[in-house]
Amino acid sequence: MPTPKVAALVSAIRADPVEVRPVFGASLDDLHELRLELYFRDRFPDWTKPGDWTSTLLAHKLAAETDAGVTPTHLGVLLFCERPERYLPGAYIDLAAYRSAADGNSADSRRVVGPLPEQIGQVLTYFGVSPLVPTSSRKEPFGRRDFPSYVHVALQEAVVNAVVHRDYEVRGSQIIIRLFPDRIEFQNPGALYNTLTVENVYAGCQPARRNQFLAGFMRDYKSPLTETSYMEARGEGFLKLVRASERLSGRRPELEQIGEATKLTIFAAPNDALAQFAPEAGGGVEAVRQHRPRRGESTVSTPDRPPAAASGDPDFTGVDAALRRAAARARREAAAAGVPVVTFRDGEIVLEKPDGEAACAPSRRADVDSPDADLEKPGREPDPHPGRGFPNPARDSDD
Repeated sequence: MPTPKVAALVSAIRADPVEVRPVFGASLDDLHELRLELYFRDRFPDWTKPGDWTSTLLAHKLAAETDAGVTPTHLGVLLFCERPERYLPGAYIDLAAYRSAADGNSADSRRVVGPLPEQIGQVLTYFGVSPLVPTSSRKEPFGRRDFPSYVHVALQEAVVNAVVHRDYEVRGSQIIIRLFPDRIEFQNPGALYNTLTVENVYAGCQPARRNQFLAGFMRDYKSPLTETSYMEARGEGFLKLVRASERLSGRRPELEQIGEATKLTIFAAPNDALAQFAPEAGGGVEAVRQHRPRRGESTVSTPDRPPAAASGDPDFTGVDAALRRAAARARREAAAAGVPVVTFRDGEIVLEKPDGEAACAPSRRADVDSPDADLEKPGREPDPHPGRGFPNPARDSDD
């Protein structure tokens, strides 16, 4: 029987995409069954839970057959493992916010872990609620008006691109997001894929995806910030990001390659430019209105729709309203279907049962210096779902 290192080398020689290669050392028990069930119920309305997941996982490239048996693939671990960085070092996001230059003295920093869709959701939630993401505001007769410095869909596209298009063969190198008062930088491991160049990307060339299966799965997940799918099939997301950001800030986002990494910088709208979005300026509001969440929960008000705070309900304003209402809608739908739901509670992602009880703890940053450190330390809360893995006769037997 080949060792894991030899098997991984053989897989690489066969030129299998890294996302469908098996992750040796991981087992089917490491795939979170509840998250799998939630995904397939949402993706396929007539789907029924199988008694044996093996054929389903194999058919969707979430597992692969090896000499050691059926093993989760990189795709399966990244999407459905509680802590993918335990098997794939660097499969997380480091986020740091600075009040000035990146001199090492960050005003806030955190490590975002968990399955990739939840990592994206946590970062977008942070962008929506953090006071370190700049906004401009002024008083109006009907209350305060906030003018965002970034277009929500542009931030979403930047985060999703960093997660989906990074090179997961580069071990021990994570995605890094840096927030400054005048810009946000997104840096991910891996140069532009195949023969893509920076000029080709700006020109809107035919998309070439390093992780095409991962991109396909991301089309089935919706954003907590914009309520739109994380990915689109036509590959036009980057050009929309460029146009929307340049329209708001006056500066084209910068895409560059730094060694074997790719960095995208989106610039904030200067305070004097934000004034153009006042109704009396004429026409400016539409530039942001067309990119706000579909249900109208943007903090940008319009002449025909004053801010929600004017209704006497200050807790349901801006991004907070989008998250709360989306969570409430998801809970209603889940209760009607009798299944759990991934929702938000106190700004964090929670798997919630139809009766309102949390089915598993929210994803949160580990209080450790290394992603590989042992989390089972004295004083930590016990695992709220110790039986979350797949049935394992060898493990569960009485012998």
